Amino acid sequence: MRIKICCLCSASEVATALAGGADLLGFVAPPLGGMGVIAEPLIAELIRLVPPGVTPMLLTGHTDLRAIIEQVARCRPGAIQLVKATTPTLRGALRKRFPCLRILQVVHVLGPDALAEALRAEEGSDGVLLDSANPAAGQLGATGATHDWSISAKIVQALRTPVYLAGGLSPANIAEAIATVRPAGVDLCTGVRRDGRLDPARVAAFVAAARAAGSAL
Repeated sequence: MRIKICCLCSASEVATALAGGADLLGFVAPPLGGMGVIAEPLIAELIRLVPPGVTPMLLTGHTDLRAIIEQVARCRPGAIQLVKATTPTLRGALRKRFPCLRILQVVHVLGPDALAEALRAEEGSDGVLLDSANPAAGQLGATGATHDWSISAKIVQALRTPVYLAGGLSPANIAEAIATVRPAGVDLCTGVRRDGRLDPARVAAFVAAARAAGSAL
């Protein structure tokens, strides 16, 4: 069970996520809005703190290939999370430019149509991340809300690529989420924070619960 802690904003938060046992660290870049967005120079600085064996992941809202390539070149992540819908052609071109970059395409689970979207999203991707969203408020992730896990479970069964689950996860519900969806990994931002700050105790509790639930599959 791979565990990603997202929306990291400082060296101390990176240290907390690493000490807690996270496998992937998420850094949110402009032009995305909402929680955890930090400037590219800081992202590049924090990525340099990530040790081998842990994957630093850049979250981007760009959908233009050139803009994504330039952002990756500036930040130097090990993986990229495409928060908005992109095409297989774009993902293929991105892979050609950065052969070692892992590509994760986000699908926002708003209803049954997410299954067809996920099937398209896995083409040219190393994985698909299922997240919650609030389009009316312009929130593409970090909503703190869960979505319909039964739809996510169907997506996991249908896809050949690894599927990651996000959206309203916390130490309290992660065991149920993993048992229901059976994802390859989980991702969270708000569920391990207290007053907006990453909380070491919540990180440790979440990682322990996720590892135990993953081992039980």
